[in-house]
Amino acid sequence: GKAHDAWLADELFEHARKNPELAAALTQMVNDYACGHWALRTSNRWLCDEPIPRLAELKFPVLLINGELDSKAFRAMAVEYGERLPNARSTILPGIGHVSNMEAADAFNELFLAFIALVAATPLY
Repeated sequence: GKAHDAWLADELFEHARKNPELAAALTQMVNDYACGHWALRTSNRWLCDEPIPRLAELKFPVLLINGELDSKAFRAMAVEYGERLPNARSTILPGIGHVSNMEAADAFNELFLAFIALVAATPLY
């Protein structure tokens, strides 16, 4: 529908739209989405008043993967998370946009598998 079309036209997916195969896969994914956050079937409420300072309490390992061409807002979120989460690793994929796992699947998977191997080989706390 119109909401799906508007979402697909967003600058967030600009880089992905340049690849016809990726654009088709993304279009299918978006069109299959039931729009829960637009239809108010999901909640964006935090369970505490000030969640950002509490990020330091999250001790589990976190891998942040961003595309260099992702939106400024998402890149800023990754920086914030990387600075506040005590066990975060952050990587930027050059020349890649918002859907890094689709745009650069091989690089994304390599980073993810290396992170999983590192976590598996490291005592957790």
